[in-house]
Amino acid sequence: MKFVFVFSALLVAGCLSTAPIVDFATPASISIRYDPWLFTAKEAGNVAQKHCLKHEKNAAIVDRKRINGGWDLMSFDCR
Repeated sequence: MKFVFVFSALLVAGCLSTAPIVDFATPASISIRYDPWLFTAKEAGNVAQKHCLKHEKNAAIVDRKRINGGWDLMSFDCR
């Protein structure tokens, strides 16, 4: 019984720690999906900036919207 409780707690903790997810990325753009209860728009922007810096560019937000399941989707151009 103790094992089941510990395993369940670890499973839930793992689900809650999901980082922002890259839905789509090219050298010119990136779209990032994240749970706004767990992460901020700034954290999604940091992921986008890291991606764009690989191409010697900076991330510029072009769209932000709420999608199904209560997640946010942010799209960036690399300029």
